[in-house]
Amino acid sequence: MKIVVVKRINDVNILASLVNERMVPIKPICKMLGVDYRTQKDKILANPLFKEEFVLQKATGADGKSYEMHCLPVKFIYAWILGINASNVKEEIRDRLIGLQRECCNALEEYFDGKQKQRDKSIQRTVYLTKRKDFLRKKPDKTVEDFIEYLNIEDELKGERTIRAKITRTTIAEYKSFFSDKEMLGK
Repeated sequence: MKIVVVKRINDVNILASLVNERMVPIKPICKMLGVDYRTQKDKILANPLFKEEFVLQKATGADGKSYEMHCLPVKFIYAWILGINASNVKEEIRDRLIGLQRECCNALEEYFDGKQKQRDKSIQRTVYLTKRKDFLRKKPDKTVEDFIEYLNIEDELKGERTIRAKITRTTIAEYKSFFSDKEMLGK
């Protein structure tokens, strides 16, 4: 069974086994953080998101031996760690846990904010292209190269509109999946 390090917290490697997907045993993380494993296991089982993903499987312990351990896929570990109250962990680890939780929050913001940045970049590009197109159109001594550039700019502007339309459609579809039609209309 192949093992990979998915994160290093407090100079401790968080290991994942590669079976079907990277699975991370939670007991070693609980021990490292100083939180009660049974309490965390109960919280995971009470959470519908994690419950479906929580499995008992063979994993390698810190001693290199194979044990049956409760595991979550690595993509769920960070969400679970976000839910751990830093006040309940070992004092010497608290700042590192908070740092990891901040890193998770930053990654989420970056993902969701990335769409807005993409849209803003497209708008800036559109403004630049429109100004260049207007310059070419008003230029008194136009050349064949100017005409070709003008046509290329037209194509690029269409591409930028397509990018913004796609972002908008995706964003609306994502919001619609979270809210009912009445909620989307503010009723």
